[in-house]
Amino acid sequence: MGCDIEGWVEFRVDDHSYWLAAVNVGTVAGRDYDIYGKLFGVQRGRNHFEPIAANRGFPDDMSDVCALMVREFPFWSFGDTWIGADELPADKWTGYWADLRQHIDLLSERYGISNVRMVVWFNG
Repeated sequence: MGCDIEGWVEFRVDDHSYWLAAVNVGTVAGRDYDIYGKLFGVQRGRNHFEPIAANRGFPDDMSDVCALMVREFPFWSFGDTWIGADELPADKWTGYWADLRQHIDLLSERYGISNVRMVVWFNG
């Protein structure tokens, strides 16, 4: 049985505003256990490195859209966490993850890298 990612790329206009959902991670990004492991510590398999953003839980100030999804499907989720755009490695991302990275980079250019993050959880 496989493991899929769910969640949202979120942004805020400035440091004092609320977070808004921009991109549905599960819709854009495909299944990639190497990225799951490297970023979030999920499905690490043979990779034995320290993940960047494992088990942080959900941020208290997540977007309304993200909070609604979490409330609607709580029994499906594990590995809930978040990662700021400024924490993402500069590695070349491939496939659908490269598309997701483009969205993150565009939002970061427009609103500032500290105002963009991914809030994610897993199911499967």
